Amino acid sequence: MNFSDLIHEFGELLGESFTPYQNRMIRFLINENLRVQIEMDLMGEFVMLACFITEIPPGKFRENVLRDALKANFLLDEHWSTLCYEGKENHLVLFFKIPAHGLTGQKLLDQLLPFVARAGLWRDAIDNGHTAPVGKGEIPEAKRKKSLPF
Repeated sequence: MNFSDLIHEFGELLGESFTPYQNRMIRFLINENLRVQIEMDLMGEFVMLACFITEIPPGKFRENVLRDALKANFLLDEHWSTLCYEGKENHLVLFFKIPAHGLTGQKLLDQLLPFVARAGLWRDAIDNGHTAPVGKGEIPEAKRKKSLPF
């Protein structure tokens, strides 16, 4: 299935009509505060999801958020998505690659739901002055104080 067909099928499931930019990418908002981007890689092997969680301005708080994001990436093997930092807009971003082979609109939606839920946990935590969603399956308290290589 090509990317345009995939996005058309995905949009129908959501009751939306998406038009891929240059047949490779779409962007949309979820709950008016999570900006999601879905893009096909240049080789057509992967569909990449990115969710721009929130801006984290320079300072000690950002350092602590990024440290906890690294911990979450390192400690939680069951997470298939990666937290990263986008410096141009100072955003914490959640990223995920899905193999494109056999991907359908329904499978994409099934992957998107837990992805957006995880992004929402981080957004809520940061909006409430926390550096990570403690106690929500992200960084167990016992592991937060564990000696790590960073």
